[in-house]
Amino acid sequence: MTLAIVLPALWHKRKELKRKKLLKYAERVWGIHKGDAGIDKAIEKTREFFESLGVKTYLSDYDIDKSVIPELADRLMRHKNSMMQNRDEVTLESTKIILEDCI
Repeated sequence: MTLAIVLPALWHKRKELKRKKLLKYAERVWGIHKGDAGIDKAIEKTREFFESLGVKTYLSDYDIDKSVIPELADRLMRHKNSMMQNRDEVTLESTKIILEDCI
């Protein structure tokens, strides 16, 4: 469930940084060859895929609201278990932004 919630929001916020990999993903997994517009389409197709399996893709689907974001982000950073862990690009603020997009 965590992957289904976080992955689309993560890719959306970091699509410029991960542009090449997301373009390959769009082409290889979804057969989308539309350049940058294809990235957004691939992200949406990914969300639709999870939903088709009966897995909700927003925190609000699980009655979780914005009030938990500061504590959740802090826990993730404290345990170095962030969903965005990739080199040193992870900060408390970037984690909060991703989680807000998951609502």
